[in-house]
Amino acid sequence: MAGHKQSKPVSAQPMCFVVGPIGKDGTEERKHSDLLLHAVIKEVLEAEEFGYVVKRADEDADPGMIGDRVVTDIIHADLVVADLTGLNPNAFYELGIRHSTEKPTIHMAKSGTLLPFDNVSHRTIFVDLTAWDSIKHARERLAASARAIKEPNYRVSNPITQANASFKMRESEDPRDQVITALQDRVLALEGTAIQPTYSSNPASQPRNSRIQGLIDYAQKLSDQRVGQRVIEVSLRAFAKKNDLPLETITFKSDAIELEFPDRVYEVAIRSSRA
Repeated sequence: MAGHKQSKPVSAQPMCFVVGPIGKDGTEERKHSDLLLHAVIKEVLEAEEFGYVVKRADEDADPGMIGDRVVTDIIHADLVVADLTGLNPNAFYELGIRHSTEKPTIHMAKSGTLLPFDNVSHRTIFVDLTAWDSIKHARERLAASARAIKEPNYRVSNPITQANASFKMRESEDPRDQVITALQDRVLALEGTAIQPTYSSNPASQPRNSRIQGLIDYAQKLSDQRVGQRVIEVSLRAFAKKNDLPLETITFKSDAIELEFPDRVYEVAIRSSRA
């Protein structure tokens, strides 16, 4: 009917919408998508603890199209899980729509996926669907993320929420906000030039252990300079990408930075402040 407006889908259960590459039946892309959906996402989020109805984009429309129904679900879903494997353009378009709603989103990707610069600072759950330990670890991390979303003090953070917060502070007439904004600009400028890493001109020619040690040394230098966590994470992911290193997760602890690779976790000690 002309003029009919779509409303939020009504359900007794919360809805989780999954976006990402799907592919045609029988393709490697489809096998990955199906296994991630059933072995990880549904296994965790449809369990009694969370009780989500998990729905994937191909249940709404042709995988090659982004229709009104898909966009409606992206906007209104209680939770969106975005599979960024393969850096699929539709997935990033849908992710941008979701980010604009400032609602909860969880990022996932196949182990070894090198994410674009704008997404590296967002915590991503990497998984190797051919390895049982990796599947179990991904389930645990997904469950932890889903629990965190339910916490009363949980706040959505993504490039859009960060930009909006910065814009509001810049437009504020409160002198305190103006001072904070000016300080943030100065800190970012200093952090951005604090340490410049040395990249290999031909990463493949360098032994993997040497490249990893370079990443560890760079992490130590950044930590010693007391730059912010966001700057450290973005810088380390850029270094890893440039040097062809499959860095999956960066975890900040009170006394260390953990750098997780598919086969090993490296720990960089945070040295105490000098007196």
